Amino acid sequence: MDALVRGLRIIQIGESLTPQLDSDLVFNIDGLNPQPQVSWILDGAIFRSDLADRIAIDLGARIDPWVIGFLKKTRAENIAMGITQAGKTFDAQAFFELPIALNPMFPDKKVSMLGVLFTGSLTLIPALIDYYIANPSTFDNLTPFVSAERLTSWKNEVLGFLTGGQ
Repeated sequence: MDALVRGLRIIQIGESLTPQLDSDLVFNIDGLNPQPQVSWILDGAIFRSDLADRIAIDLGARIDPWVIGFLKKTRAENIAMGITQAGKTFDAQAFFELPIALNPMFPDKKVSMLGVLFTGSLTLIPALIDYYIANPSTFDNLTPFVSAERLTSWKNEVLGFLTGGQ
């Protein structure tokens, strides 16, 4: 192992990888002990995985466009329903940024609808929306722009996307 990695800049681990530099080496590490981990360093060589690259591609190609489309549609619907004329733009923005502690074991760790959408952490949205519906005071001044029915519709859209239905 030592002779294989000396002088190499990066060692890639994973399937179907292509070296980024002529000096890079791609090999199967399944039989090594201890098992190298991403960011593990041996003689100046950095082990990396293409997982982050594949996730970045998925975010850019699939998740980010869906989130942008969801936000555009929601904004357009709110504008069409008269949110600006009703003077509720600020309240709606505050709602989307409202920090919520979803896990009672970690009350100091909070998420918001906007934060979850921005980071692409769509799997948190159903629980967040369930929290809103169970706590209508979080949106009671925003009807019809935010309502239990509309929240349920948003949740179903997200679940449809996550399960491949959209």
